[in-house]
Amino acid sequence: MSDDGSSLCLKRYMIARELFEQGFPGGDYGPCRCASTCCEGGVYADVTGRDRILAHRGLMTPHMVATQTLDATLWFEDKESLDRLGRCSLQVAATAAGMHKWALKPLHCVLYPLGIAGRVVSYDDMLQGEQECCSVEAPFDVPVFRTCKEELTHHLHEDGFRMLEQHYECLQRSRLPSVTCRQG
Repeated sequence: MSDDGSSLCLKRYMIARELFEQGFPGGDYGPCRCASTCCEGGVYADVTGRDRILAHRGLMTPHMVATQTLDATLWFEDKESLDRLGRCSLQVAATAAGMHKWALKPLHCVLYPLGIAGRVVSYDDMLQGEQECCSVEAPFDVPVFRTCKEELTHHLHEDGFRMLEQHYECLQRSRLPSVTCRQG
């Protein structure tokens, strides 16, 4: 991260500049066309996430496919957690139970292709160039942070996302001569 003003400190996090400087082509691209490749073989969950999932195991089982074990003691191995339509069983189960769709998902799953490491929110390039839904580019039509609006709002709340928008607009204006912006 550089000190050129393109990164942002927000709610104890540094927001990496690539969220403002890279993005996706316009239309239905990026995470909107997710192929679930990143989680088809399972994902890591911390102990708190595991316990939250196990506390709601009865909600999950009706949404699992025949190839998935109903034995919750085996869920945290190398078992797939997507339903037959390629959707996350945790998200489907939460929605069916009237919960927020991400109530049971680990935060890193909710945010992907964004990631948090050392209090820095950045783009995770694990599938860059391999999956259209997770491949950013510059120039772009829609910056990464706007493509991930719902996820960032979930984590940083509405006021946090407004600050991201303000920062981006400031960056856009600062590319014009004789414009000065203050950091949020």
